[in-house]
Amino acid sequence: MTTFEETKQLAQALHTARLFGTTSWESALAIILYGREIGLGPVSALMNVSIVQGKPTLGAAGVGALIKRSERFDYRVFELDDQHATVEFLERIDGKWAPIGRSTFTLDDARRAGLGGSQVWRAYPRNLVFARALTNGLRWYCPNVSLGSIYTPEEVAEVDPTAASAAAADAAAGVPVPGASESPPARTNGPVVTLEGLARAYGAEAVLAAAGGTLPSTDEELQAAAAHLAATTPTVGADAPEVVEATEEASS
Repeated sequence: MTTFEETKQLAQALHTARLFGTTSWESALAIILYGREIGLGPVSALMNVSIVQGKPTLGAAGVGALIKRSERFDYRVFELDDQHATVEFLERIDGKWAPIGRSTFTLDDARRAGLGGSQVWRAYPRNLVFARALTNGLRWYCPNVSLGSIYTPEEVAEVDPTAASAAAADAAAGVPVPGASESPPARTNGPVVTLEGLARAYGAEAVLAAAGGTLPSTDEELQAAAAHLAATTPTVGADAPEVVEATEEASS
């Protein structure tokens, strides 16, 4: 079993590598430890878990993976379109899968909650009604899969609207947002930008071109490349709603 000191050294090494946008090795350590509790390896945890307003957040893909990996629970998409999503949850009982309930979330639900008017909801309604149906169902029917409630970055940002754009931008870049008890990053003029996040949003060739043919390595170079890409280059192969918000944040 890995000792705490070994985990600490791993967190320090992964933070120093600058691949995951962590703000400190301590935040990397917290994410690795949380990931261990819910069954994620260190790298998977750093790629998928963010801390937004002091709460662990996980995208819908990560939530679905946790459920699918469970030997006790599973889910299947019952219906899905731009207006509504219904996810049926199943539990293995006496060796057989049995439905235990359904979670439905609609665009009307989003509007009643004051969510449907945002640009992200207008651009990606299907993605977001599915994400909300899935995370609601996790909390209702199989919370032990995640050892309690798990929120997507969008859900946490909705609780505190002032954090919405920063949370979405950091989610796109793979950046854990520090909670109130953590020290903020030394740079305070915008969301942390990582090379991994830029490549995922725009493609490696576009990033190279924006940086003059070389890989950006300093914070200033990454910020300059991000601003140039946001102003001149559409995202490629990126259908995640967070990418839309990240582009808007870098443009502003």
